[in-house]
Amino acid sequence: MGSLTHLDLQWANFSRLIPHQLGNLSGLRYLDLSDNDFSRTGIPSFLGSMGNLRHLDLRDANFSGLIPHQLGNLSGLCYLDLSENDFSRTGIPSFLGSMGSLRHLDLHSANFFGLIPHQLGNLSGLRYLDLSENDFSCTGIPSFLGSMGNLTHLVLYEANFSGLIPHQLGNLSNLRYLELRDNSDLFADNLRWMSGLSSNSIPWPELR
Repeated sequence: MGSLTHLDLQWANFSRLIPHQLGNLSGLRYLDLSDNDFSRTGIPSFLGSMGNLRHLDLRDANFSGLIPHQLGNLSGLCYLDLSENDFSRTGIPSFLGSMGSLRHLDLHSANFFGLIPHQLGNLSGLRYLDLSENDFSCTGIPSFLGSMGNLTHLVLYEANFSGLIPHQLGNLSNLRYLELRDNSDLFADNLRWMSGLSSNSIPWPELR
């Protein structure tokens, strides 16, 4: 099956280790393993050798542990969804910031903890970023997010952010959707920074 380019195994009721032979599908461009139960095993490192991948969806598959650094080798990857897994209160890996082809990055509800690595700011082509439902330890929203000028969707709700909303977010002129709700210690000193946002952006969240 070396010529296979698209493999969708969502909701396939898998519950064991992913066979390493899958890594032999060197021509694969689209791989979806979401909504399975891989028994709290780690994401297989061999996925990082599948250099033609453009779309990798591992959402809600009961992965745990550290994200293998080999995924950083997927230089052509455009879509990566690691959400709704349990990465054991580890930090978001900095190597994600080297995956310059990414356009969609979903890390919500993945039990990430601590600071958001500044390397994510290198993803200048990113359009969709979801970091919601993690625990960023009462840190502030990183100001470097405001330099990611291609973002159209920025989802940061219920992520234990605190402090002043950085005015640099006002530089996101392409933003259409901004969600900051349920970060109880987040505040804004004024709303002038919002004047730079598109008039199509989602209405202002409730801040306390």
